[in-house]
Amino acid sequence: MKSLKYWSILLFILSVSLTYSQSQEDDIKKINDKYSSFKNTYMEVEYYVYTNESSTIPIQQEKGIIKKMGELQYNKIGVVEIIKSTEYNFFINHEEKSMAVLPYKNASKESNAHPVVAVDKLLKLCKEFDFKNLDKAHKSCIMECPSSEFKKVIIEYSSKDYLISKVVLVYREALNLQGDNKGTKETPRIEIIYKNVKSNLSFSKETFTYDNYIEKRGGKLYCKQKYKGYKLYQ
Repeated sequence: MKSLKYWSILLFILSVSLTYSQSQEDDIKKINDKYSSFKNTYMEVEYYVYTNESSTIPIQQEKGIIKKMGELQYNKIGVVEIIKSTEYNFFINHEEKSMAVLPYKNASKESNAHPVVAVDKLLKLCKEFDFKNLDKAHKSCIMECPSSEFKKVIIEYSSKDYLISKVVLVYREALNLQGDNKGTKETPRIEIIYKNVKSNLSFSKETFTYDNYIEKRGGKLYCKQKYKGYKLYQ
């Protein structure tokens, strides 16, 4: 099966400039203010890949966690772990047995953004928006994005505490996720579920370093003995 880059999707930052009704603008501001108020954040993540926009049975699913302390981030989903410090970004894929260290100066400008979403900067290329009441406690924002990698983005959130519970991403490009010549090309859908969100927690700083995986000797980086079979890219 063709694997999608879910570790980058996990950090998907919605960045757009919109015109809303007053009530919609208030919702967007409340969501952004909610996440901006978090000093240290922990949340659990579930990730599901579907072959198309309407399919109900996922062909890939993973679970993970996100931790954030100031500018520091730790993300784990499936076999992938990502650490973002103020000096570097560290990636490890336990299935491929590979590690990579990217200097912070080369990191994405969004490195310090909240790992869920920056809703006050929604997708610049989105044109159509539809806000709906799902039930008494939940709402959704559906965005059509004609020039984005994703043709549609859906955010579901609580109308009580304004925490995001789900992000749905529908790809624009048709893909064969079976990884062979027999599969049908369809536009995949990804659903990311956020659960058990906690804020203002205490984390060990060791959580946000590569010290558990890499050691420095003679000014050079090496995989620790536990990971001696891994390939290190730097």
